[in-house]
Amino acid sequence: MPAYLVGSATVLDQAKVDAYGAAALPIVAKYGGKLLASSPSVRHLDGPEPKGDLIIIEFPSRKAAETFWDDPNYQEAAKLRVGALELQLDLIVGES
Repeated sequence: MPAYLVGSATVLDQAKVDAYGAAALPIVAKYGGKLLASSPSVRHLDGPEPKGDLIIIEFPSRKAAETFWDDPNYQEAAKLRVGALELQLDLIVGES
């Protein structure tokens, strides 16, 4: 059953975000993750406007998503987020 990292990010420093993405995206792929959507491809339909850019990353399973998150290489790459962006992120597990 798929799992999704869903969140919003406010960019503080685009150059740092680019460095974070370059370090993190290969690790996402290592665990079968793929970027499904990100702003500006997201169309807001109802309620208060979300703060920041939206992002959705799909993983093949909850275990894959959690293993990605706990990977020491990702934890090292995540340090590049400091001063790069403000991030709110949730793990959502799909239903079969």
